[in-house]
Amino acid sequence: MMTNPMKHLDADDLNNALDYASKRTREQLRTELDAHASIKYLLVADGFEYEAKVIIQLAYNLKFPSEPIGADAFRGDRKHVAEPLLKLGFDVIEISTDRTFGHIAGVQVGDLFANRIELSEALVHRPRMAGISGSGTSGADSIVVSGGYIDDEDDGYRIVYTGHGGNDAATKHQIADQVLEGGNLALAISCNEGLPVRVSRGSRGESKFAPPTGFRYDGLYQVTRYWPDTGVDGFRIWRFELHSLEAELPPVEASSETIGSEAPEGVDAPVQRLVAARYEVVRNQNLARWVKELHDWTCQMCGERVTTPAGGYAEAAHITPLGSPHNGPDQLSNLLCLCPNCHKRFDGLARYIDENDDVIDVVSGQVVDRLRRRDGHLVKSSHLVAHRERVILANETPQLG
Repeated sequence: MMTNPMKHLDADDLNNALDYASKRTREQLRTELDAHASIKYLLVADGFEYEAKVIIQLAYNLKFPSEPIGADAFRGDRKHVAEPLLKLGFDVIEISTDRTFGHIAGVQVGDLFANRIELSEALVHRPRMAGISGSGTSGADSIVVSGGYIDDEDDGYRIVYTGHGGNDAATKHQIADQVLEGGNLALAISCNEGLPVRVSRGSRGESKFAPPTGFRYDGLYQVTRYWPDTGVDGFRIWRFELHSLEAELPPVEASSETIGSEAPEGVDAPVQRLVAARYEVVRNQNLARWVKELHDWTCQMCGERVTTPAGGYAEAAHITPLGSPHNGPDQLSNLLCLCPNCHKRFDGLARYIDENDDVIDVVSGQVVDRLRRRDGHLVKSSHLVAHRERVILANETPQLG
């Protein structure tokens, strides 16, 4: 005989089950509960997605341990799962379709939605409360920018988005450290994999780019980098920089001039210019070219020289990133010549250079190489120190809120 466990459960029962589930993997829960049914709805809590029917079954069995129910004892449809959870204030999304990375068919950039329910039903941003839609395995497909965190920055074309966790919804202040997991990990994966992220802006908040009412779909953005930081409230936060993919930037003109023996002059504070109604940091292309030629397109961290049919290939990596919030200088002393792999490891805080010029791998803690220096290229130690501090911050054990 089919039962309806939600008739016997309240929000506290569900939260108790979520706390239990947060300490186990999805497969461990399924094994414990012998839950093998097809899952249609996900319950989103603290940036994590849980199988909604499994959480209901778990909540019931924790409350009534002498009378546990199996997964086949109740239906997993909208009436028995999604609607009761929504009434209790939980965030539920339907997974009848695969996660979409990119535009949603029939939805145009600039389309307006009265509320989060309409935004969810249009599949633009499926969670009805969480600001990040995604998983720690597949990446993030969408976010909502709506003034939820005081550390957010919104310049229109560019967003510095604060990750989820440790935030008091009433005051908008951080009360605990954030961890790179759940939705935060999803955004990091989107950055690493180059996956586009849909961005919708809400009317709440102080951004001048917010719509006057409701929510507006503002198109696709790319997560260009992510890093840990200490927020204004003194707790660790994760920050994600996103750039719009909707406005086409003019191509950078390649210089045909020969690079001289003296390094081009850099600037302490790169200017910004307005391009297609958006700002971008103006970088000195000659400076980047000069440092690569000086090192003969050979990586300073691993010694690899990538050779293509067009010649050597390397990347000029700024140790302290340009632009807000780091505002690093576009100077030779803030540049390294790196291969693509080491550039990604360096920017991704997976490797750093210690005070002895040893290259340290974060996971193993081992010295894997040594920084290669050349006369005429003085790297400022303060930039390497600041990079090490970001690495340490990224790997600190978070405080428990």
